[in-house]
Amino acid sequence: MNVNGEWLSQQMRALGERVSNLLNYAHSNPSQHPELLPQALEELGVSLEELRVSQEVLHEQNQELQEAYASLEVERQRYRELFEFAPDAYLITDTEGKTQQANHAASLLLKVSQKYLVGKPLIVFIPESQRRAFRNELNRLHEVERLQEWIIQLQPRGAVPFDAALTVTRVSDQTGTIVGLRWLVRDISERKQLEEAQLRAKLAEMTNQALQAEIAQRKQLEKELRQQAESLNQANTLKDEFLAIVSHELRTPLNAILGWSQILRARKLNDTIVARALETIERNARTQVTLIEDLLDISRIVRGKLHLNIRPVHLVAVIRAAIDCVQLAITAKNIEIWTDLDESVSLVSGDSDRLQQIVWNLLSNAIKFTPRNGQIEVRLERISSNAVITVSDTGQGIHPNFLPYVFDRFRQAERATTRHHGGLGLGLAIVRQLVEMHGGTVQANSPGEGQGATFTVQLPLMAACILPSEAGQQPLIAEESVNSSSGKSECV
Repeated sequence: MNVNGEWLSQQMRALGERVSNLLNYAHSNPSQHPELLPQALEELGVSLEELRVSQEVLHEQNQELQEAYASLEVERQRYRELFEFAPDAYLITDTEGKTQQANHAASLLLKVSQKYLVGKPLIVFIPESQRRAFRNELNRLHEVERLQEWIIQLQPRGAVPFDAALTVTRVSDQTGTIVGLRWLVRDISERKQLEEAQLRAKLAEMTNQALQAEIAQRKQLEKELRQQAESLNQANTLKDEFLAIVSHELRTPLNAILGWSQILRARKLNDTIVARALETIERNARTQVTLIEDLLDISRIVRGKLHLNIRPVHLVAVIRAAIDCVQLAITAKNIEIWTDLDESVSLVSGDSDRLQQIVWNLLSNAIKFTPRNGQIEVRLERISSNAVITVSDTGQGIHPNFLPYVFDRFRQAERATTRHHGGLGLGLAIVRQLVEMHGGTVQANSPGEGQGATFTVQLPLMAACILPSEAGQQPLIAEESVNSSSGKSECV
């Protein structure tokens, strides 16, 4: 129960006035006003009752105050115990940082007894090099209510400095005026050491990873260098083999030409021998032209100087012309050739001479590696929007290990020292380049050695086209064209 003090005072003054009036009346002559005596006595009884009630109220209030004081004392004792026995260091200072209270942990941390800590400014425990920063941070408390995890070094008396984390909170009175500061001080030396150890471990791990990456990179670089060295050695070997092959392929027809020329100049021969000599000279000269043209073609392709004279081309005519060119070689080896040409296959856009060269090279390759009395099959069909040319033979086939390199320049399955077939190894490389220049693809397949081979060329068909007139044929695309004599439209 709460009783207003001012109200109680008013009641006591009113009661005093009433008692005073009754006393005055008692000393006067009561015989003059006999009717007032009962009234006075009644008022006196009421006043006494009110006085008793006020006394009870005052007693209850006093009890409540005593209980509240006892509770407050218990809380104060609890706070003192918490403050005193807290594991962390706690200090209470004024706004300038002068110590007013310090607990036992603070005394141990700063190496000063609690009695002597009181009155000492905290700045005396700050190394001189950090005191300016300490004052600056302390001044910030006029702007902020709390400084959280303020990292600074403390210098205990007679001990080495240590890293500390300070949390400072303002203490204000009822009017909001700052009257003090509450400090929580923690020694974070172990935490800093742990963080430094973790940082060192992380740096060591990063360094190790960097070293491992560097080692892996160097190993990869060494591997690439070895591969490049192997590739260079292989290229050098291929170059030597190619030079040997070129020398052999050029020398053989030249020897024949030179030998027959000397015979014709030195003797008088009959017409039959003269005709045979001239035929041999011409055949070997044409062989040299073919070899040289292959070298020139591959050189133009490598340098990007080979241009196509593009126009609509009927593949059936191209294939038949190529077969006619190799008919003599087919007959000489008694090879049976089968053709299955779909006349309904529409036109393709390309260079007719180069397309004929593609088919001619594939047929020449099949004839070269097909034994006597073998078979060659040539097919032309339409699959989706492509014209597909297939050349199959029953020849010696291709080893699976060599199949991925069959279209590489200067690559032959036979070594230069053990070759049984002529040629420079450029025919299939030229085929692939020419097919790709026409927007097509070429593939080689073989079940294995001794089981023949199949070469498949796919060329995109023209969606719609008009054949040029016989009188003045103009290419659909204006390109610098190779002289027809360098193509393979002429049978060799």
